[in-house]
Amino acid sequence: MKLALLGYGKMGQGIAALASAKGHTITAQINSKNTLQQQLEQALQADVWLEFSTPDTALNHIRTAIKHQKPIVVGTTGWYAHLNELRQEVVKFNATVFYARNFSLGVHLFFKLNQSLAKAMQNHAQYQAKVQEWHHTQKLDRPSGTAIQLCEQILQEQPNYTTWSLNAQSPQELPVEAFREASIPGTHRVTYSSEIDELTISHRAFSRDGFISGALMAAEFCVKHRGLLTMEDLWPHA
Repeated sequence: MKLALLGYGKMGQGIAALASAKGHTITAQINSKNTLQQQLEQALQADVWLEFSTPDTALNHIRTAIKHQKPIVVGTTGWYAHLNELRQEVVKFNATVFYARNFSLGVHLFFKLNQSLAKAMQNHAQYQAKVQEWHHTQKLDRPSGTAIQLCEQILQEQPNYTTWSLNAQSPQELPVEAFREASIPGTHRVTYSSEIDELTISHRAFSRDGFISGALMAAEFCVKHRGLLTMEDLWPHA
């Protein structure tokens, strides 16, 4: 399989290493000095594009992939406000966009646990929920996309919360805490606390390997599938 890497930071470099080890070929490496416009010819030789750049460039990369009917795997967040309009473009061009806030299969399991727990806690108002996340200081978004998805799942199952907030002031706001520390493994924790006890679930990533292998699995999946895809589509095949 031929791949184009749109974004060549730590994730892009990790994907390149694993892809090469599995016998895949990298046709283009897009970064701030070598833009997609400059390397479009090389990128179009790829079977799948993998987008791990920045929110400022991701949307243009996605639209370019759709226009050229190149399947694209998107790990960058910050563009989801445009999801509905992109959905229409995917249908119009019969394109493939696979997007996820987190490609780790372990995190996907954690999402399922979180949703089940949130549903189980619906009738137990004495427990107050809280979402926490820890990442290295180089991570720009705060809170993480994974933390936001955890919050959205809780909001879906518990109508007593109307929104999430990094500075929660009312009982209707789901509190979120985001910590940035040097060299700390990515960690997400959901806690339900009452006056008499506390219940916690968490996920801790020891390296980027889980995210990298999941992203590459998504790329392989995109070769044979079309449409707007997520980890829910990949999960039965993982």
